[in-house]
Amino acid sequence: LALPAQAAEECVGQVAHISVQGCTHSTVGGIVRGNFTAAGQNHGKPTYKKDQQVNGLDVMLYYWDERDGPNFTGWWFGPKVGGDQVWAYHPSSAAGTPPTTGWKVPYDGPVDTSFVISAIQPGQQQQQYGGYAQQQPQPQQAFQQPQQGFQQQMFGQQMAQPYQQQQDYARQQQQLQQQQMRAAHEQQQQLRKQQEQQEAMRKAQIQKMQMEEMNRKRMEEQKRLAEQKQREFAESRAAQVIRAVVARVKVAKEETLPQLQKELFEIMQKELVKCGTQMGKVKEECEKCVEIAKQNIENLKQAKLKEEQRKVEMAKVHKEAVEKADKLVLEFSEKVEAAEAAVKNLEEKAEPFTSVEGVIDMTEDKIEATAAVIEEAAADANAKAKVCTDFIKEHGGAMKVPDLPGQPPVEAKKTYLKLMDQVTAYTKSKDQACVKSTLAKSKGLKRAKAQQVIAAQTSKFAKYDANKDGALNSKEIVNYAKKEFNFTIPDAKVAEIIKALGGGAKGVAKEDFQKLKVQIGIAREKAKDADRRQAREKKEKELDAKKAALKEKISALDGAVEATEEKVKKVEEEVQPLQGKASTMKSGELLSTAEEAEALLKTAQEGLAELKKSVSAVREGVEVELSGWLIGECKPVDNKSRNFDQRIGRMHKQVNRFKNDAKTKEKSELATCERLSVANMKHHQKAKSLSPDEVYEALSKGGESVSKDNFVAFFTSCEKEEGAAET
Repeated sequence: LALPAQAAEECVGQVAHISVQGCTHSTVGGIVRGNFTAAGQNHGKPTYKKDQQVNGLDVMLYYWDERDGPNFTGWWFGPKVGGDQVWAYHPSSAAGTPPTTGWKVPYDGPVDTSFVISAIQPGQQQQQYGGYAQQQPQPQQAFQQPQQGFQQQMFGQQMAQPYQQQQDYARQQQQLQQQQMRAAHEQQQQLRKQQEQQEAMRKAQIQKMQMEEMNRKRMEEQKRLAEQKQREFAESRAAQVIRAVVARVKVAKEETLPQLQKELFEIMQKELVKCGTQMGKVKEECEKCVEIAKQNIENLKQAKLKEEQRKVEMAKVHKEAVEKADKLVLEFSEKVEAAEAAVKNLEEKAEPFTSVEGVIDMTEDKIEATAAVIEEAAADANAKAKVCTDFIKEHGGAMKVPDLPGQPPVEAKKTYLKLMDQVTAYTKSKDQACVKSTLAKSKGLKRAKAQQVIAAQTSKFAKYDANKDGALNSKEIVNYAKKEFNFTIPDAKVAEIIKALGGGAKGVAKEDFQKLKVQIGIAREKAKDADRRQAREKKEKELDAKKAALKEKISALDGAVEATEEKVKKVEEEVQPLQGKASTMKSGELLSTAEEAEALLKTAQEGLAELKKSVSAVREGVEVELSGWLIGECKPVDNKSRNFDQRIGRMHKQVNRFKNDAKTKEKSELATCERLSVANMKHHQKAKSLSPDEVYEALSKGGESVSKDNFVAFFTSCEKEEGAAET
């Protein structure tokens, strides 16, 4: 029966009895499964209690609203309403009664689709609504008690009535129960509202009392803090007054200390009692400040005494430094005078070279002689200037004695600075004289050599001007080119040169002789270019012929490459399957196979060596011009050779590994053979009841040692254990 309208979720409705089924959770399922009976309300929605306890705990189904936040809103299973322990949860806040599905088990886990809540009829449980009615307020009980006798009487009658009458009676009973539930629900709603109103009034009264108490405590606290702040301010002010005098006492001088001590005593009498909690600390500071003042006065006396002693010592050291500086400055002035004299001598010697005009008319020998004299004077000036420089480096600091307060200025320092100005001046004059003389010498020599060249050209022109007409005609130009440059210049070229230089019928004039020389040089280079071009073309033809021959040799290597390829492939076909066969072969077979593979490998290596030798023979004696081209041509063969090297190297490693496996297997077989041989000999000895000597006699056949044939014959015919392996 559904009285109020239900929310979007499917709910059990307003029923007194429900049943919980399903739930796959191993722990929670055993707790929540079973029948539940209505047990009041919580937050405006019905509450249910399981009919039986679980492990001494009730199992309650209740609703909780949003008062603790949206995460706590919904329907809950737990041992008590609003408790901390919960087992299952449904987040719906719209459902007026417990939802039938969509429950999370446990409360923070996934939805358990097997968890189902359903309403049940009174006949489906052991207890009827009497248990639910007991949970209702007292008026409901009073209403229900008169009905119990009536129900019992009707039940006795319906046993004798026909089936239809029983059905009518059941419907009447159900209607009666529904009416009772409505009445109980209405009474419960009214009672809940009254309780909520009373609870609200009680909470408002408690809140009012709490606010009044909080206001009273706040006022008291504010008053206490204000008094404490005022007291602390008074204490701090009194302490500051005393500490101001303490600070003055600490820095007092000897003559003012007694007066400040008296002032400190008076201020302590007046203000110390006002310091409150700071009294002890302030009093301690007052006691220490006088000691500090006395200690400071004593320290000042000692410092003053040390300062006076230091001044006396400094005056003594300063006097000694001044005396030393005077001597050094006197010596330095003598060296400066000598350097200045040397620089003056240099300037006098360099007077002819102070300008370019002075050397224009000098011959080369005259220039060299004058330059030698100047260089000698410059060397002397540099040497004496260096003496001054070295003296400054060694004694410069000692000559710059600083002035001492209370003492007259140091004259040595002033003199030293003047001498340094003289050093700067003569150094500048010396450097200028050297630079000017060097420049003049260089230009004078260039001019003298140019004049010599001009004279030589004039002489050479006169030599080839056979008719002495002041110009070189065609015949004279040909003669000049032949003898001076070993170059036979064509007549056409001579005519072209004369025309280009503006020569008339007489030929090239004397002033164009240098231009003529240049034109002849150009013609000679052009002739040489033609010769070089012919030589180059000839060389290129020769190289093309050699390239063709080399290509034939390289092509001839193809057969060797193919033969080597076949040998390498044969080795690979033999070696690669060996690793798979090793487990099924005996050591002797392994070693024999490895030796065969090694022989093939050696053949392939020899073929590769022969191929490399053939390639080297092709490269041998090739000109440098063809080396780069030949590298490209031989690259395919070289790549093949490297590939063969790598493949043969891999095969060599496999063969070695195979041989090592064979040796390992041989050792294992020998150990097995030894073990089986000993076991068979012992068994034969025991079966035949033989002594050790008799066993040896059977092995050696009477000989001094055991031969291979006798050894094999013995183990072929000896007694063996049943099922024993052959040795």
